[in-house]
Amino acid sequence: MTRARPSTTREDRIRHIDVFLGAAPLLEVRLVEGLLAFGRSHPNWRFSLRSAEFRYTPGWFRRHPLDGVLILIDGTHVAHALKAAGRPFVKLVPAKVDASGCVGVDDAAIGRLGAEHFLGKGFLKSAFCGVGTSWSARRQAGFMDRMAEAGLSARFIDIPFDPGHSWSLGPAAVRRLARWLDACEPGTAVMAAHDALANRLVDICRLKRIRVPQDLAVLGLGDHALLCELGPVPISSIGAAVPQVARRGAEMLEGMLDGGGEAPSCLVAPAGVVERRSTAITVYGDNVVALYNDDAARAQL
Repeated sequence: MTRARPSTTREDRIRHIDVFLGAAPLLEVRLVEGLLAFGRSHPNWRFSLRSAEFRYTPGWFRRHPLDGVLILIDGTHVAHALKAAGRPFVKLVPAKVDASGCVGVDDAAIGRLGAEHFLGKGFLKSAFCGVGTSWSARRQAGFMDRMAEAGLSARFIDIPFDPGHSWSLGPAAVRRLARWLDACEPGTAVMAAHDALANRLVDICRLKRIRVPQDLAVLGLGDHALLCELGPVPISSIGAAVPQVARRGAEMLEGMLDGGGEAPSCLVAPAGVVERRSTAITVYGDNVVALYNDDAARAQL
């Protein structure tokens, strides 16, 4: 007697998913957190990590199973190959969000949230420090717009990351940032476009004996524990909800695999401000009052 094979349902059929990384290590860590959360409820999904240098070929597609792809890099060459092969893909946190097939962070909302944080603390003097990218410009615009709505102006500067220093500032950029800080008035609140920049701001302030937050408050973006929690002045930061971006991207890809077609792109709202000592302060007019809860912070006042 021949035993019938058990039928394979959509829920238990293995799905092979490639994930392209290689653009931003700190961002990738948060994206993987989101994929882990999604994968725990989708045990039939098998993720394979690909670097930016990987190239698909017709022969590769014939030899390997592939259901869909999540792309975190500037994946123009990847997208062209996947379109030619008829494989669905979703772009995560792209520099430019297309009409469909993308999940990004809401940069304008991030900037507005940073401004709201400073306004709620009574700051009348503020500034935005960007990195010269399109996403940085969107965050700056949101910040400046919200300050303008409150009847306040804000200073700004772009300090691009040095391509040769991998998401950090080269010596010339550090010198330029130090000169800019010299021109900031005491009691200014500065939002940085990224935690890496906020981290350098705090370091330069310490070298120049600018007290954080008493003389200058600093707010970062990304809530990367490695950059924000370590150091003599822990840095407040906006959580960009990157794990949720990964989950939404995987859900979008799942819908495409189930025959739903390419979905409209979406932006994920920021998760909120995680306050640490770099903004633990309240301003009353020209008077600055530090609000600390730990003994080490009190010792520095």
